[in-house]
Amino acid sequence: MDAGSLRGIADAAVSPVIGTVLILAIAVLGIAVVVTWGLPAISELKSGTELRAVIDQFRDLDASVRALVTGSAGQTSIRWQPSVDAGSVSVSSRGDRWIVAATLVPGHGFLYGNATGDTATIAVRNVGASVPDATMKAWRIVGGQATELRVYRSTDCSLTLGSTPLSPAWGNDTVNAATAVQTVTFCTNTSVPARVSLHEGLVRLVVYNATKVPVESAWFNDLGEVVYQSSLGAATKYIFATNGALFSGPLHGLAPQSDLPVSPPHTFVNAAGEETVSLFLRMIEIDGTASFSGGAGRPGVFLNLYGTFRLAEEGNVQAVRIYDFGLLRDVWYAHLAETAAGYRFVVREGTVGAEDVRWIEQTEGSTRFRFTFVHSVVTVVP
Repeated sequence: MDAGSLRGIADAAVSPVIGTVLILAIAVLGIAVVVTWGLPAISELKSGTELRAVIDQFRDLDASVRALVTGSAGQTSIRWQPSVDAGSVSVSSRGDRWIVAATLVPGHGFLYGNATGDTATIAVRNVGASVPDATMKAWRIVGGQATELRVYRSTDCSLTLGSTPLSPAWGNDTVNAATAVQTVTFCTNTSVPARVSLHEGLVRLVVYNATKVPVESAWFNDLGEVVYQSSLGAATKYIFATNGALFSGPLHGLAPQSDLPVSPPHTFVNAAGEETVSLFLRMIEIDGTASFSGGAGRPGVFLNLYGTFRLAEEGNVQAVRIYDFGLLRDVWYAHLAETAAGYRFVVREGTVGAEDVRWIEQTEGSTRFRFTFVHSVVTVVP
């Protein structure tokens, strides 16, 4: 057999092998493409579909909460039964902590820090005029009923009472830097005072001047939240229902999915014929604990209106500041500072002791304005 014949036999034997190898290579490449791009794309598509479905159910939750607190529901209890295929839903009475502070006397103003966690101790910095013989009082407000607390200028319940005038005067950094930042602890008004947890209901603090005129009033409250979390897809996605608003998306890319409960201020003419700015703020607290996972049927929870209470209706306010100590701070601030939406809040930054703090603030220059503050509580029962 000549060399040409042998070469032909060898080529014939190699051709099926090359074909098989090529087919296997194409198959492996196809599987790799599917694994690398196809499956994540399918997972992301499923994640987006699930998220949109859950957002619709959270919109029902948001509408129910708003109907309860405004009285349009015509009832005080509504059942919410979401259907979740993936991820989990949790209800917590913690969530972000808000401080709402109103400056009542021109020229005064205070900043608040150290207001996270369970601590009953906060830091208050005077950034306005000096307050001679300053005193402080505090109350815990539950169900519209106020119980007076003791205020201590320390980290425990054993030192000077807040009702004792601060001497020397409560100065600012220029007048008396030594007294500019005060440590304040809330304690029970009992024979053996005990620290009060800021997780347990709303607390109000009032600063008085020498003639017992209130110069600043501040309210501390945990908003509570209902949270959906899903790891389906490329990034963990969330939906937050808190304080009468919805936010969804990845944790550092949350976007509002509903109107915010803080209405833009409006201008009206008062009885004296003067043009006046009015700011209305409703804070909605979610109180309760529950959790359930996807595929667990539709267990649902009852939303019960515990009550709506008017905390303040001040006709002559110099400034209103809102502090958010929590995960949603920046998204709240970004949207409440949107001038195109009619808001007049401005994001501010400062320090309280060694702590950097951020807040939003509305002032009308030298013009004082009307401020109405309402607090609604919705309990969640599995």
